[in-house]
Amino acid sequence: MIRITVILFFIISSVQAADVTELRKLYYRANDSRKVADEFFEVMKGIKNTSEPILLGYKAMAHLMQAKFQFNPYSKMSNFTKGKDLLNIAINKDPGNIELRFMRFCAQANAPGFLGYKTHINEDKAIVLKKWEKCTDKDLKARIKNYMLTSTYCNIYEASSFE
Repeated sequence: MIRITVILFFIISSVQAADVTELRKLYYRANDSRKVADEFFEVMKGIKNTSEPILLGYKAMAHLMQAKFQFNPYSKMSNFTKGKDLLNIAINKDPGNIELRFMRFCAQANAPGFLGYKTHINEDKAIVLKKWEKCTDKDLKARIKNYMLTSTYCNIYEASSFE
C-alpha cells in the first residue's frame, strides 16, 4: 500500500490533465477490491476542491467507491452524496470533458434507483457519444467502448457508434 501511495502522490502532484492513465488504472482496480478502494481513497482525499477538474472527478469517484464498499448506511450515504457533489463540481468546471461525463454516466448507471441519481444520464451519454470518435486517449477510448457496448443505457443504434 505504501508503494502505491508514494507512486501516486508523485503522479498527482505533477499531473497534467492528459496524464491520468495511472490514476485511471488504480480506479478501475479499486472497483473490484475494497483494499485497493481504500488505497485509492487515501491517495485522493488530499486533492483540494480547487484542483484540476479531472483530479476532482477522481476524488469524487473515490468517495463513490467508498460508498460501494461500506456497510454503515450513514457512511454509505455520506460518501455517495459527497462523491456525487464533487463530480458535479468537476463537470461544472470542465463541462466538455469526456472522461468526467463518462464517470458520471457510469456512476448514474450503477446507482440504485431509489437514490434518484439518474438526472444527467442522457445528457452525459449524448456527450460521450458525440466526443468518443475524436478522443485521442487510447486507454480512455477503449474503456468507454467496452463499457458502452454492454450498458443497458445504450440502444443498438448508440452501441453501433462504438464498433
